Amino acid sequence: MKSNVPERSVAAILDTIYSIRCNLFHGHKGYDAIQIQLLVPVTVLLEKVVTALYEKLNVQTE
Repeated sequence: MKSNVPERSVAAILDTIYSIRCNLFHGHKGYDAIQIQLLVPVTVLLEKVVTALYEKLNVQTE
């Protein structure tokens, strides 16, 4: 995530989100307080990623 190459940073962020998602859905465990502390900021980050992607795709189709 500390790369000077934006594509690598974005790929690292998306890979982290995907890893958290896989652990959540395939971990077969309940929520602990520490997981909620991780999920809240990751949810905000994912919302920003989706919004930016939507805006980028919307501009390309106009």
